[in-house]
Amino acid sequence: MPESMMVIRYLDHVLFMGVDHGKQKPVVRETVGWLVKQDENAVWLLWDRDTSSSPQMSSESRECGLVILRRDIVDMKPIVWRISPRSSSAQRGRTREHG
Repeated sequence: MPESMMVIRYLDHVLFMGVDHGKQKPVVRETVGWLVKQDENAVWLLWDRDTSSSPQMSSESRECGLVILRRDIVDMKPIVWRISPRSSSAQRGRTREHG
């Protein structure tokens, strides 16, 4: 599966203590990252990953992200990137606009 950038809105759990439980409900959160895996139950989204094979880094993976249950996803959309013609660095592929 090719990785794609996604924005995901999802229902998150809420921890409560010493308050009226009847007023508590899940909150909607939003995250952005690379969709690296998905199945019928969940999606795996990375927001931070190593891009080098530096000798000072251990051989263990240094990735950070979320596994989100599909039943908790409110909305999931790909992020479409386009190169801006207004920037000289855009022609080199460095400047990108989200749109």
